[in-house]
Amino acid sequence: MKKQIIFPILALGLALTACNDDNVENVYYVDGTMSGLTSQYALNFDRYGAPSTNDPDYEENYLTFTVKSNVAPTVVADQSWVNITHAKTDKQVHTFNVTVDANPLKETRNATITVMAGDEKGSLSVAQAPGRGPVINAESNGMTALDIAKDFKAGFNIGNTLEAPDGETSWGQPLINQAYINGIKAAGFNFVRIPVAWNSHAEDGVIDPVWLDRIDEVVEWVIDAGMYAVVNSHWDKGWLEENINWSNEEAVNALQGAYWTQIAEKLNAYDEHLLFAATNEPNAVFDDDNDYDVADRINILKKYQKTMIDAVRSTGGVNAVRTLVVQGPNTNIDHTMAYYTLPEDSAEGRLMAEVHYYDPYQFTLMEKDESWGKVCWFWGEGNLVEGSDRNSSTGEAHMQAQFAKMKAQFVDNGIPVILGEYGAYPNEHLAGEQTDADKAAILKSRVSYYNCVNKYGLAAGVLPFAWDTGELIDRNSGSLLVPEIVNAIMEGSSAAVSPY
Repeated sequence: MKKQIIFPILALGLALTACNDDNVENVYYVDGTMSGLTSQYALNFDRYGAPSTNDPDYEENYLTFTVKSNVAPTVVADQSWVNITHAKTDKQVHTFNVTVDANPLKETRNATITVMAGDEKGSLSVAQAPGRGPVINAESNGMTALDIAKDFKAGFNIGNTLEAPDGETSWGQPLINQAYINGIKAAGFNFVRIPVAWNSHAEDGVIDPVWLDRIDEVVEWVIDAGMYAVVNSHWDKGWLEENINWSNEEAVNALQGAYWTQIAEKLNAYDEHLLFAATNEPNAVFDDDNDYDVADRINILKKYQKTMIDAVRSTGGVNAVRTLVVQGPNTNIDHTMAYYTLPEDSAEGRLMAEVHYYDPYQFTLMEKDESWGKVCWFWGEGNLVEGSDRNSSTGEAHMQAQFAKMKAQFVDNGIPVILGEYGAYPNEHLAGEQTDADKAAILKSRVSYYNCVNKYGLAAGVLPFAWDTGELIDRNSGSLLVPEIVNAIMEGSSAAVSPY
């Protein structure tokens, strides 16, 4: 129900009738003013200005109070962020709607509404939850993409969560909380990639404002913890990534522009510690392509990316110069090297390129043995098991060669590169075949892999973000679950000499 407060002005005094959120009606008769009653009947709003009620079906963007008086009441608020409108008068019942602005302060704020009618006077209080802090979208702090790259130590993904099309917890993860974010920071990471589904939370090109608020909340936790946040537009049933073709180009491009305009407007209050990434793994190159097909799809991919860039820039503020991340085709290093150049941007030095690295597939991602090859358990120098058919055929040399390609193409030309995803995951489905010695050697190989990605990646100017879905850091408490791997990431990062 609507939260409603009624002030009847009577001949012998003042009566307050209130309908609160628990649907309990209370009537008070007092003489003179209503001092002392304001704390009982506060109008409560959340940080964004939405009403806070106990009614899950309440959909209005305002709260209501009513004054019953045979003279026109005067209603004023003592704070400018409280907005009062006279909705209607019916038989001496005067209805007023109250809205509030978003709270820019990191603390609860309060106001008082005073009601006067004739000689009678009353008041009620307004309370609003704390906001994110001072709005800072008036000016940029001047950081270029290269400046941001210099700050990089170690990157982390909040995987299989906000990018799940059916909701944050639909892929088995708990809701992200601040303890988890603080745990990422405590582990030593200072960049967090936040994969997000947008299309599944939109209707007719309009993103659900509640979903925008949730992403805003997570971004705030990351930045308040002293880290950088990278918000992307992830797979989301392939609405963009599987439609890099002329037949769908017009519709997809329109949504791309609409979504990024809304995202950019919502998150424009953050400085350059927030980055936007246009897509995830755009499927622009296929095994049976000819050169014409590839060139065609690369042009469409770059058109989607340019639309994102222009949409963000058009919203002004920090977004006019915010660092943006664009993805090579399939985020594949070889495809990116062969076919891709960055789209144009009106802001100089504010683009990064993105690729992913899951080489060799048989060690990092393969789930079961196939006719063409087996899952590899062991990787890297000193970790291969003599006589085993589970050894990886590629190691550190291949990794260094791949990263060197990105250095030559982008980093040496002043363009930082994000390695948006990498990882090597335990083969739990084959655990029954593994001895204790095998399991120890597998962990040792994985530790080496994570160490090398960071050591060799950073040395080439490639900034690695580990993909994690709850294996490395506990999603509730933020505590370390596999400290060997997290420590390896930090040691690899510390050992690297960055070109930035």
